[in-house]
Amino acid sequence: MKTDWTGYNDDKDKLRAEIWSWLKHQAASISNPFGHIPNFVGAQVAAERLANLPIWQQAKTIKCNPDSPQIPVRMRALQDGKRLYMAVPRLTNERCFV
Repeated sequence: MKTDWTGYNDDKDKLRAEIWSWLKHQAASISNPFGHIPNFVGAQVAAERLANLPIWQQAKTIKCNPDSPQIPVRMRALQDGKRLYMAVPRLTNERCFV
């Protein structure tokens, strides 16, 4: 499958295809995983587990990706009073972080 990321690194292309296939086969993604960073079953639980780590509890600032699976992580960071920053989707030249 051709994506925006295809063609830069054959090993990464192969790995992405394998992971997307595995996610689909295991019904681990919320929607079709191919071609993007998919949301996954258990994202909320993963965020809760992350928040229980000492490194999370010590952190004052969290950098997070704008992808759907990390919505619970971003929400938890804000609920915990942490400074949160993330790249805007499809990085732009101006104001590429919020």
